[in-house]
Amino acid sequence: MTWLDEMDTVVDISGCVDRDAVKFVSQSFKGEALAWWRSLIQATGKIPLYNLSWDQFVTLIKENFCPQHEVEKIETEFLTLVMKNLDCQAYLTSFSTMSRLVPYLVTPEPKRIARFIGGLSPEIKASVKASQPTTFRSVADLSLSLTLDAVRQRSLRNSDAGKRKREDYISHRSDKKLKGNSDHKKSSGFRRDDQQSGEKPKCKICKKRHLGR
Repeated sequence: MTWLDEMDTVVDISGCVDRDAVKFVSQSFKGEALAWWRSLIQATGKIPLYNLSWDQFVTLIKENFCPQHEVEKIETEFLTLVMKNLDCQAYLTSFSTMSRLVPYLVTPEPKRIARFIGGLSPEIKASVKASQPTTFRSVADLSLSLTLDAVRQRSLRNSDAGKRKREDYISHRSDKKLKGNSDHKKSSGFRRDDQQSGEKPKCKICKKRHLGR
């Protein structure tokens, strides 16, 4: 995660309102960043800087501290961002955080919606796209709802598959046990017949089985 990612994450976690985000983040500057910020304050004053929008603030930082290859890395990560393991909340959080670092990739609103839908899991992408959402908030809410349904359905399928597998295993064991008992009875019967027919020795003279001479 780049320094810009960390900065944006801190703002999200802190719950800081947008109008105070620049002031909040700038207070955490150290070293070279702090010296740079103080020089800007001396040149333009605090009020104009604290009134910057978040996008303007990020652009200002990029121009001074982000080499082109770092910017391209952020852009690539954002354009290849997709939902994993049907975790829509994690996808939404990552999308919102990264989109604030590359606002030109999600402006205007229809472009933001299309990019978000493009990274959704196949299980819900078609349904979300078919709804033709007009705001990002609506596409996010619908995606979260459909993902919960998809997770439940997947859980039910896995449960049914596991149940059938256990039933097949039990049935197989029962069939195997019955076959084993049948084979045992047959072999026991053969042994009894052999024993019964072998109770009397065969006479060498009359060729019949009897006792004595």
